[in-house]
Amino acid sequence: MKKIVLIVIPLIYTILVSLCGCIEERSIPKIFPVEKYLEAKMIPFDYIIDRANVMIVNDCIVFESNKVDTLIHIYSLPEIDHILSFGTKGQGPNEFLLLDIVNNNSDLLCLSGYVNTDLIKCFRIDENNKTVINTKEYHLKGISVHKIINPVIINDSILFYFEHSAAMHIVSYDLKKEKIISQKKIKVNEKHNKIWQRYNNGFIKVNSQTVAFAYLYQDKISFMNHNFSGINTVKKDAKTSIEEVVQNSIIYYLNGYAGKDKFYYLYLGCSLKELDNGEKQNSIEVFDNKGNPLVKYNLNVPIYRFAVDEKNYMMYAYGENDDVLLVFNLNE
Repeated sequence: MKKIVLIVIPLIYTILVSLCGCIEERSIPKIFPVEKYLEAKMIPFDYIIDRANVMIVNDCIVFESNKVDTLIHIYSLPEIDHILSFGTKGQGPNEFLLLDIVNNNSDLLCLSGYVNTDLIKCFRIDENNKTVINTKEYHLKGISVHKIINPVIINDSILFYFEHSAAMHIVSYDLKKEKIISQKKIKVNEKHNKIWQRYNNGFIKVNSQTVAFAYLYQDKISFMNHNFSGINTVKKDAKTSIEEVVQNSIIYYLNGYAGKDKFYYLYLGCSLKELDNGEKQNSIEVFDNKGNPLVKYNLNVPIYRFAVDEKNYMMYAYGENDDVLLVFNLNE
């Protein structure tokens, strides 16, 4: 009888854990087996690019710029030849109040921020005719788009986003059924109303297998399944107090990019002022879908936004000069 009980209890526990999705999270030390030094090739750019989104779509790179009248600029890869520019600010049909590129794992360029605030439009880029063709549209019913951060569409039907409001949640939303599938609350310790200074604040990146949440003010990234059950957390053992972080304006993870089976993160570990003044350099940290550290790229110039062309093993970024494109060869 005792033997049966000993077998049954662990079995029941396993079933319960599976049903609730509460997989125990494993902590991984942030130790990279490979480190490389990368130097940027600097290419003068036709448009003034602000520190907004940049994305690889099929064999093109798409830049977002709110500093000029035309908002979206598309170039071919790897030649970096201009294909077309489109999109304007305004109050009319098909114009933007606040443009946002919606990341996705298809070959489409998806955009939100229209005058019709619940609308997401997806386009196919026709390089031959130098035009974009509207192929899909989504309407987000029951969602305040003003609270949506880091939107990502996976498999044409599931929207992931970070809801950055009084309560912070990671949310998955079924675009076809127009309802929330699942959500995970990010713990809020502070009582102040300064949302961007919350110790647990961060951003999500998603691919077809994994959701990753990187922390702005902690040296930490949490990797999860699509149902938000934990896989692994990668972090440094040394902890910086919230008081020290706030006092010195330290930012750890500034930006990221989700590849097919890798995640690329822009790591600072310093203040933006130190980065701008050249006192510190940043790096790109690469992890697999389970959070295992793969490689660390130390960069010779500071960057703020980037995208990775995994097909050609190139990284495109921009830094303090908004009229210069920075190109890094990841094979070097």
